[in-house]
This record gives sequence, structure tokens and C-alpha cells, in this order.
Amino acid sequence: MTNLSPSPISPTTSGWVKPTVLAALSLMLCACSVLPERLQPTNLARRPATPAISIDLPARTQAQLRDFDIATRALRDRYIDAKAVNAAWDVKVLEIRKKITERSSEEQFAEVMNELISTLNDPDISFSLPTDPNASAPAPSAQSFVGIGVLVDLPRTGKERVLILSVFEDSPAARAGIKPHDAIVRVGGRPVRAEEGGAVISRIRGEPNSQVVLTIQTPNTPARDVTVTRRAVLSQSATVARKLPGTNYGYILPSPTLAPEALRGDITVALRKLSDEKLDGLVLDLRVMRDAKFPAIDLLNLFANGYLANQYVRERKGDKLEITGKNVVGSQDLPLVILVGDLTSGQAETFAGVLQDLGRAKVVGNPTPGNVALIAEVVIPNNGLQLNVPYGEYRGVKDKSWLRKRDADGKTLPGGGVQPDVKFERTWEEFTDADDPHVQKAIEILKG
Repeated sequence: MTNLSPSPISPTTSGWVKPTVLAALSLMLCACSVLPERLQPTNLARRPATPAISIDLPARTQAQLRDFDIATRALRDRYIDAKAVNAAWDVKVLEIRKKITERSSEEQFAEVMNELISTLNDPDISFSLPTDPNASAPAPSAQSFVGIGVLVDLPRTGKERVLILSVFEDSPAARAGIKPHDAIVRVGGRPVRAEEGGAVISRIRGEPNSQVVLTIQTPNTPARDVTVTRRAVLSQSATVARKLPGTNYGYILPSPTLAPEALRGDITVALRKLSDEKLDGLVLDLRVMRDAKFPAIDLLNLFANGYLANQYVRERKGDKLEITGKNVVGSQDLPLVILVGDLTSGQAETFAGVLQDLGRAKVVGNPTPGNVALIAEVVIPNNGLQLNVPYGEYRGVKDKSWLRKRDADGKTLPGGGVQPDVKFERTWEEFTDADDPHVQKAIEILKG
């Protein structure tokens, strides 16, 4: 999905700030005109009658009504909480639909579409640029942009900072000594505010060879001012693979900017690199993995085998997840600790939860948010946008669910997400790599 958080001070495909239709429209490069057959609406029998589209209406209005109706059907037939798309919801949607004939501009239509998805009060529903189903190869994940070369978590209420998740190699930020876990609290002397959201990126980015003064807060140290010279950089960080000091345990931090299709190969290479001699254990760090398309199933293949989980669609139990595992330099039997946190999101949560549920791995860190919904990507033909609809989830072999639950007002209820075997109060942004309590606990577990 096209989102703005986390951001490499450039576009990214991961994050949890819901983009508006207008924002997605502004990013469009071309329209995708087909709705994949596998995502055609399924429950046609219960679809209520939709008002006919009058041929007397302007052509643009007719197209907008068709797009609205496709989005409505997709939500009605696929949305994970079938009880929410009920008769009362149908009435509300028809009232919203009437506004299209009263509004003609694309901006006004965008407001109507945003109003439609807001009826379900679920931030997992969003619009983005479409994924081309006919593409022969995945698009490269790295993009060139002018900036300082970092991947960040954006400010929000209670978190008025730009948190550094990853620093790109040989970037202006790396040369200035900025590191993961650092937070930008001021840009050019102006404080970072929660209400800025993604707009703060434009303050950090700028023209090539221009300078920006950033106030950096490293955990447990006084804030300092750093002058950074912006330049063109590539938004690509490397997977970290190393031995933990004084041990025979491997540590792998997958690249949070790598295309999901390439992650399994990257982790396989990291395992081979670490296994010149047989490892005694492995720590897999998923604390900044936030891509909704994290390849959980492909990676489970490296560490587990057989019946692993069940797929649920709209609370109905579906297919079993059964795989034939692949043993890469002992990966199937390697003692495993997975690090997670409040920044872990998407199918990385499912991956950790499944292995924990099977007893295959211990999980250490902070509870995860429970953003584990499987997403159907439905193309809206006339404007070329993609509607992302949460439709199901994976649950453990004992039907353990990691999906976050919400009340009628959209407030998150307790109990969702992955609950670590060893739980910490301190989160990833409250310490540095040098005094990482999660890693130290992982070492203790592997020794035990």
C-alpha cells in the first residue's frame, strides 16, 4: 500500500497511516483497468439493489458512480467483519452515494470515497496505487531521492518525534553520525509536532547540497544539533547478519526497505553467511518490520514444516496452512528467538505468532499491535486506484488469533497482537544497540 509511515523521507510501501483518495490520486502514474478475477465480488446473492445510473448524467459523474458502486460491493462482500456491513450500513452508504451527483470535481469525489471507507472506522481499509497483476517482475524497492537517507516512523499523538528506524549506507545521515533508535525532535529549530504527520518529511528533505539543522535525541543522552547536507541517495538498507559478541549465536535484522519478494532470498544468504561453522542459535529481529506484504509464508518455510496454521475468512475456518519446510544450513532445527515490538506490524506478526504457537520459537520484546489482517486488493477501474480491503487472517493450529479487535467507536480492545514470552516495558526507541535489553534476554534464553 502507498502509505507515509514509516518513510525513508521518500515514498515507501509500508506503514500504518491511511492515505486519502486524494493523496493516492496525486501519486497516480497510470490507470489499471481490470479487476482480477480472483477478487471479483463473491457474495452476489445478498447484494442490495443499487440505483441505476442515469445516462442523462455527465460522463464523469457516471464513471464516479460506477467506481463508488464497485468499492461498495467490495466492502460488502469481502470486509472481514461481515456483521458491520449490514442493512444499516447499506442505508448509510446510499446516502453518501447521493452526494456524487451533487459534486463534480475529483477532489469532491475523493471526499465522498473517503467518507465511504470511514463508515467502517477501520484504518486497515485504504486506497493506494494498483499492483499490476500482469507485471513480469516485482518493481525494485529502492528509489532515488534527495534527502538525508533514513527510514523513519512519523510523529503522532504522544510521539512528537521522527524516529529513525534505519540509516542508509554512506548517506548524509550516516556521515553525520545519526543511527537507528535516534529521534529527530526539531527540524531547523522548529519542534516536530504530532499534527504534522507526513508533512514533516518536506521539512527534512530539500534541494541537493542544501543544509538542514536537525536536533537529534539519542535515548538516555542530551539532545544535540547536527547539520546535515542533503544529496541524492538510494532508499535501500542492507540486511544485517552478524555473530552476537562472545557467542556462537547468529543475529539477523532483515532490511525493512527490501521488496517482500526478495526477503526470503536475502535471509537465506544471511543464514549461509553466518554458518561457516554450525550456529548454536539464531536471533531474528523483526522489531522494525512493518510491510503489510511481509512474506510470512515463504519465511515459515525456512524454520518450520507441516501443518502450521489455519486461514480464516470472515470468521469462517478455511484452508489449513501446510508447507514442506526447507532446511537451509540447519534452519529447521536451529534454536530460534524472535524479537518483536510495538513497531512490528503486518504479516511479520503472523510469522512470529505462528512459530511461537508451534513452540518452534521464543518471542521477546513488546506486544505487537495486531495488524495481521489479510488484504484483498480491488482495482477501481475508472480512476485506477486500488481499494485495500481486510478480509481474513491466519490463526494458530489451536485457533489462536493475533488480530486486533475494536469496539464500535474504533477504539482498539486489549488482547490482540503477539504477546511475547518475555515482555518488556521499554520499547525499541528507548534504548540503543549498545544496551539493547531484548537482545540480551534473547542470548539468555538461547543459553538456557
